[in-house]
Amino acid sequence: FIEARKWVIVGKENEKVYVEEYRKRIEAKILDLAEKHPAIIKLKQGEELNIDDMLDLELTLSKELSTDEFSFDDKNMLKAYGVKLGSFVDFLKHVLNLEALPPYETIVRKAFDSFILEHNYNADQSRFLRAVQNYFIQHHKLEPADLYEPPFTNFGVNAVEKLFSEEEVKDLVELTKKFIV
Repeated sequence: FIEARKWVIVGKENEKVYVEEYRKRIEAKILDLAEKHPAIIKLKQGEELNIDDMLDLELTLSKELSTDEFSFDDKNMLKAYGVKLGSFVDFLKHVLNLEALPPYETIVRKAFDSFILEHNYNADQSRFLRAVQNYFIQHHKLEPADLYEPPFTNFGVNAVEKLFSEEEVKDLVELTKKFIV
């Protein structure tokens, strides 16, 4: 087991990089981003982040760390750091010890809360949307076809069509696309 953790595989060329070197690369990139990214600067100044700040931070981290230079994914995160976290923001929080940064799950929940309030949905619609929220937090994706599969079929056959207009379903899918990294 320890032998398997010595290396991480990076890039299209499957370059082997020592875990120690890999961690240095990742941490240097994160420290660089921490100096420049508006959301981190806000946190350092004691300001609260809004959903857009957090989404932008997640997307920036995803874009920067998913390149061939880093190939940062769950597998490499586990090998290099011994942890598996649900999102790049959660990883950043872990590495920089930023307790003020809410977890990815909280970001998603707040976005769904706002979405439900903005649309003034009834109780059945809200319960369905909470199921969508929980599904999304677990799977980090949502396709329109997923809304016709369990656990959503627990609300009835084609429940999504009975509860929401086509436009509302489109809005829901667009909401979840903001979080896909």
